[in-house]
Amino acid sequence: MIGNLAAQISQFKDPFLGLRLLLSYPLCNWVAEFFLRSREYEKGLEFIGFAQSVIEHNSGLIPELESEIYDRKLITMNLVLLDYLNRWNSYIEYFDQALASKPYTIQYKKENQPAVKEKYIVAEDSRFVQVHFLYPLNERYNITCRKLARQNAGKSVEYLKRHSRAMLPEVEVNRRYTEIIDKLNWLLNN
Repeated sequence: MIGNLAAQISQFKDPFLGLRLLLSYPLCNWVAEFFLRSREYEKGLEFIGFAQSVIEHNSGLIPELESEIYDRKLITMNLVLLDYLNRWNSYIEYFDQALASKPYTIQYKKENQPAVKEKYIVAEDSRFVQVHFLYPLNERYNITCRKLARQNAGKSVEYLKRHSRAMLPEVEVNRRYTEIIDKLNWLLNN
């Protein structure tokens, strides 16, 4: 099914057009949701790697803003999948690397935003603060750091781990596949 999405897209005459569709709103949300609900986290990481290679191959054809949007989506999806795979070290390393190397920002009105940690602030004036696009994931980052610290201290972390696909009965996996595929088909046809 969609787990082999990369293979299916690469068979298109122009794989970038298929990928562009899947990374558009709202399909991108449902593609990510598919990997989460089916617990096909590894296949999701494979899809991200494939998507990044297709985007890199077509980089001369993609406007800078569009490329940034794809990169943001894929970085965020990668972090979510690493979290669900309980790869806490990889999550922290990837987050820190993206924070240091990706200059993407979001803007908040100061009156509507609580104090922002300095490491996320890129620029500010009297009314607005420009923060790194990963700032909304700060709480998840902190939770992951605490899980990792607990694990490194030799304490039990089994109850903190996300569930794997093997824990789902096959009937439930098939139900979830069907539900997401039906939603994707509905979105594509409407």
